[in-house]
Amino acid sequence: SYKLKLAILYRLGIIDHLQKFDSLKNNDSAMSRVLASFMGGNKDSYQPYLSAAKNNPMSSSSQNNPLSAKLIEEVEDILARLGINLDELEG
Repeated sequence: SYKLKLAILYRLGIIDHLQKFDSLKNNDSAMSRVLASFMGGNKDSYQPYLSAAKNNPMSSSSQNNPLSAKLIEEVEDILARLGINLDELEG
């Protein structure tokens, strides 16, 4: 799902890196277009999830939140199975 893909990018620090660019920092629409360009979907595929993560980063109740504890746990399981050392990741 788009939310899972986005959660993986958050956990890897890729979203944080992209948000260092002024043109993407506070522009969920532009970020969504960039993500869709290489991950599939359309310009609206990622925007609801980006907005939910920004507005409620610690909320586990938001249906659209890619940073929910349950989803991050799933992401960490996926990354561990791929051989990624989670201790090396920021955040």
